[in-house]
Amino acid sequence: MVNTNPSGGVVVVELLKIVFTRKKAIVNFHYNIKGFLPNICTEILDLGVLMVSSLTFASHIAYITNKAFNTLGFIIRNTREFTNILAIKCLFCTLVRSRLKYCCLFWTPQQFLYINMIKKVLRKFAKYLHFSLYMKYSISHYDRKSTDEYSLLSRKLTSCLIFLQKLITGDICSPSTLSELRKSIPA
Repeated sequence: MVNTNPSGGVVVVELLKIVFTRKKAIVNFHYNIKGFLPNICTEILDLGVLMVSSLTFASHIAYITNKAFNTLGFIIRNTREFTNILAIKCLFCTLVRSRLKYCCLFWTPQQFLYINMIKKVLRKFAKYLHFSLYMKYSISHYDRKSTDEYSLLSRKLTSCLIFLQKLITGDICSPSTLSELRKSIPA
C-alpha cells in the first residue's frame, strides 16, 4: 500500500496477514483493503516477541537465545582486559539477562529442551566468569551463583505469580483471562 505523508513524500506500507491457530486445516480468507491484498506470513515480530501462527514459542526462544549468545560473545570479546568482575556481571545483567527475561510472562517455556536452551547462555557466561576469576577454565565446576541461573527461572515464576495475584485482586482488569482460572476459594 502506498500513502503520501503531509510533507509530500511517499510512504510504502506493507500489509501482512497472519492467522493464529492450532488447527491443522487453516481457514484461508482473502482480505481486500482498498484494492490491496495483504501478504500472508507465518511469523511476525511484535514488541520484541516472535509470534508464530501455530502459537508455539520455540522460534522465539531460539531467536532470543541466538541474540543473547551474540551479545554475550560481544561482552566476552570486549571485557578480556577487565579486572572488575562486578562490571562484567553488570554488563551481562543489562545486555543479556534482560533479553532473556523480556516478556517472559508471555512465553515462559515449560519443556526442558527450551529451558536448557536458555540455561546454555547462562552456563557460557558462568564459565567465562570462572575463567575471569581464576584464570583457568573448569568444565566440571563453575560458580552457578554468579549467573543467577536458578534465580532467573524463579524470577519468571515470580512474575507469573505476581500477575496472577494482580488478576485475582482486580489490579489488572481482564475478565476473559479471569474466567479461564479454575479457582476454589474456601469459605
